[in-house]
Amino acid sequence: MKGWPKTVHSLNTGVPHLVVFVDDIENVPVMRWGRYFRFHPSMAPAGTNVNFVELSGESLLRVRTYERGVEHETMACGTGAVAAALVAARLGRVGSPTRIITSGREELEVYYHLESDGFSRVRLAGPADFIYHGQLNRAALRREDFLAGRKQHENVAYYDSLSHSGPGTAVF
Repeated sequence: MKGWPKTVHSLNTGVPHLVVFVDDIENVPVMRWGRYFRFHPSMAPAGTNVNFVELSGESLLRVRTYERGVEHETMACGTGAVAAALVAARLGRVGSPTRIITSGREELEVYYHLESDGFSRVRLAGPADFIYHGQLNRAALRREDFLAGRKQHENVAYYDSLSHSGPGTAVF
């Protein structure tokens, strides 16, 4: 498809992410490309978040994220910021700490140690706002009840297997 990215990078930072490097972050069709990659058959059954990333200076990335579940661009995604920084670091484009500017114009910093076989001491820093207060009843807090419900969820095994996979690259 003309104009579409040909290479995407895959990394799981607690949830699956694709990282797509672009030249002009402001003009990326986030909804169209994000939906395409989020629902791509190779991402089934759970799908993936999609992060569009522009290298904007020394260890500075601008990131726009299409988030699964929301099915839209979000103002920020912490796990997406971490995925973008780690993929960029693995490719030799940034160092630690990596600054991230989100769609919502927040600035985050990702700290990490790059190692031959992965990363260690990964940390995300940035503003945090309290937006909700809720309560869970005792049944919701019992581990066996949680695990019983989790086993019924069809995508759990997929998430568990992804959490052990390393970064990868796919060509479409």
